Amino acid sequence: MNEQFLLSFHENFPSCTSLAFRNGFTADNSTSYDYLASLAGPEVRSVLDLACGDGTLLQKILKSNPQADLTGLDISPAELKLARESLKQSSVRLIEGYAQKIPLADESVEVVLCHMAFMLMDNIDKVLSEIHRCLKPEGIFSAVLSGNFELSPAHKIYLDVLDKVLAKENKVRNLNLGDSRTLQAETIPLLFKDDLFSSLEIKEFKVSFDEEPVALMTFFMMLYNVGILSEQGRKELYPNLLNSLESLKDSRGRVPHFMWLRQITCKKNQIL
Repeated sequence: MNEQFLLSFHENFPSCTSLAFRNGFTADNSTSYDYLASLAGPEVRSVLDLACGDGTLLQKILKSNPQADLTGLDISPAELKLARESLKQSSVRLIEGYAQKIPLADESVEVVLCHMAFMLMDNIDKVLSEIHRCLKPEGIFSAVLSGNFELSPAHKIYLDVLDKVLAKENKVRNLNLGDSRTLQAETIPLLFKDDLFSSLEIKEFKVSFDEEPVALMTFFMMLYNVGILSEQGRKELYPNLLNSLESLKDSRGRVPHFMWLRQITCKKNQIL
């Protein structure tokens, strides 16, 4: 069920993740993609981007580390089509496949990265086992996930308007994607209790958006909850939300908005 929903959403809204997060910046003027790309600097020779989407992270890595052996894996043909187009002049390998069965050799990559997808994956223990298998000794795994649940005023308005449109369609906002242990800083360490990985670090950070209401609509319309709605429901959501966001405009005509994210980073342990 989760897989079919995600495949359908990405078929209808390819590039949804990069469109939503490309204009979100941290206090040091970085994007969430930059935080992951920084772990694949020139000293790194091989990288797997797990759930690579349209290739945005791979493009960033390629610019700073053009000599690296880069691989992108994703289940969505629509996203991979865009990635192939954007990376067609490069040697990046793009593969359609699953994180639960990564089609790479044992100990073949130094770094595995994942942007805003780890918390969506089913059978997360199998995913971690596969990441461990593919990583070279002392290899690094890092993922950016949804963070704590503090919501901006704009996000609260979005959920309020969304719920009203969902109610008209006799639906509720309840996706239940992925493994709930990935959603809390307190439960994330439970995923790593089998000693496959060590040196787990969890970093909380906030990305801020400072955009006019129309531009900010791209963020909200690319969130998975919108996929619950019918096409007519999405058509109703857009003007109602845009009108509501107008009330939050500052003196520059922009709507402040933020979202908390979380980066987890760990190192592969050898199993003796």
